[in-house]
Amino acid sequence: MRFKFLLLFLLIWACNHLPKTSPQITAKDLKTHLQVFADDKMEGRRAGSKFELLSARYIAARFKEYGLQPIGEDYFQDFEFVSGAEPGNNNRLSFEGIQAPFTYDFHFKTLGFSASDNVEAEVVFAGYGIVAPSLNYNDYENIDVSGKIVIILQYSPEGNDHTGKFFSYSSLRKKAVIAREKGAIAVIFVTGPLDDNDADELRTIETRGDNADVGIPAIHVKRTVIEQWLAESGSSDLMAIQKRINDEDKPSPDSFSLKRKASMSTQVRKIISQSQNVAGVIPGRGNLKDQYLIIGGHYDHLGWGGPNSNSMVPEVHAIHNGADDNASGSSGVIELAEYFSSQPVGPNQRSLLFITFGGEEVGLLGSAYYTEHPLVPLEQTVAMINMDMIGRLHDNALIVGGAGTSSWWKSLVSEENSDSLSLVYNDEGYASSDHQSFYLKDIPVLFYFTGAHQDYHRPSDDIDLINFPGMVEVVQLVSRTADQILTRPEPPDFVKVEAPSGQKSGHGYSVTIGVIPDFAYAGEGLRISAARENAPAGKIGMQPGDTIIEFNGMKVLNIQDYMIATEGIKAGEAVPIVFLRGDQKISVMIVPEHKKK
Repeated sequence: MRFKFLLLFLLIWACNHLPKTSPQITAKDLKTHLQVFADDKMEGRRAGSKFELLSARYIAARFKEYGLQPIGEDYFQDFEFVSGAEPGNNNRLSFEGIQAPFTYDFHFKTLGFSASDNVEAEVVFAGYGIVAPSLNYNDYENIDVSGKIVIILQYSPEGNDHTGKFFSYSSLRKKAVIAREKGAIAVIFVTGPLDDNDADELRTIETRGDNADVGIPAIHVKRTVIEQWLAESGSSDLMAIQKRINDEDKPSPDSFSLKRKASMSTQVRKIISQSQNVAGVIPGRGNLKDQYLIIGGHYDHLGWGGPNSNSMVPEVHAIHNGADDNASGSSGVIELAEYFSSQPVGPNQRSLLFITFGGEEVGLLGSAYYTEHPLVPLEQTVAMINMDMIGRLHDNALIVGGAGTSSWWKSLVSEENSDSLSLVYNDEGYASSDHQSFYLKDIPVLFYFTGAHQDYHRPSDDIDLINFPGMVEVVQLVSRTADQILTRPEPPDFVKVEAPSGQKSGHGYSVTIGVIPDFAYAGEGLRISAARENAPAGKIGMQPGDTIIEFNGMKVLNIQDYMIATEGIKAGEAVPIVFLRGDQKISVMIVPEHKKK
């Protein structure tokens, strides 16, 4: 009830206190909208939050005010997604020889990426649980963990040093996956006594982000619990063990069995949240009215940041207002909706559909949902224009992505560039923004973007850094481009653009097989939305909808597993890949290539 009052108050406040806007594209109007989205009251518009919903309702109110028509009962297209995890009621831990069970929240906690299961097995200690061939380091070298529960120290022999040689091997998820691949049936993490800066605080289930199941139970326990277990089994104390590993940089002597069994029950419930796209249409007329041009941009951002939020400073708990990303683009959509609603519709003109997308920051979810559940038929959608981060025009340079997805685009945009912006064309339709979802459906796309900057995904992306005169120039260029698409007799053609082939190794390059993940997929494995034709995946015949279940001999349960499996892979060297196409299981070799970051 409290939230309903907050919604009502803020919407009434916005209507009564914000300046009246003009049917022309102006800096004043753009700022009017942007200051709503980027205000601290919106708490960063995190996907699935009440503040994302509040932003959506503001957009819908503007669409209604400008006379745009909803498609269906209202302006909203709702969809659900997994936004996080929470503990269930069945989380228990006991150890052979110790009478009293251990208490959840006090002695241990279940991690967000844990599987939900009940296990009982012998307990073994495996140091830091690190396997690093390039460092000649393997905590599993002298211990068989198959069918056992593994105790693993948090961090590495270098502690939590982000610049150290072990840091890339130190994530809990990676350690859990390695333990699983070694045959362990569960993993127990403990913070060593030499890492007292953390005051032995228990890790908790993350509220969002890194919650995909690793396939085995995973918990974090207090040091006192493990010290008690070690004493019960007659082993050395944890301080001595950790000090020896750290000092000698040799793990193998300290991987051993406790010769006792533990019993674990873990239960993790996925949190299902709702987001929404906001859509309104200006109907066309004549022979072209059943064809649609979409103008869109996402309106969600990162909330308060934190681990697994995609913040560039995940250790900072602060509102990420996302003024440029993407309060700027969504403000541009609203401004264009008002502008076009004030213009007369020609006798033969396409319909214009405005969409602001939710859930972009967690995997292009809103646009992906729309293209699977379109409000107007995709075959009647002639093009999609996306505005994402258009608020920081610098040196007059505007990046126009998707420029090769239609033979029209470069000449059209150049002809309409009466503001003499310095246009930088990027042919590809693939990108980490919402137009990609439409490109994957063979729809021509244009992507307007004023470039990356040091405030990207940081709390410092605030309204005082927005170049509003520059925004006006960008939005006006979009309006002129859209005018031409709306009225030309023939729709723009679609051109499939392939990424440049792999490049030579060197600084700034990483290995790829050329697949686009389907971030909306919640099943087992990594389902792909696309495979680039001239990339390794395309060359072996992978298709949209294929699901990778093994890579280089490692089981792939989710996208995080896939990312771990590809680490250390060398470009040009064939590795095995297994994927599903419907009920068919396909096993082939694939040759990864370098891709420029």
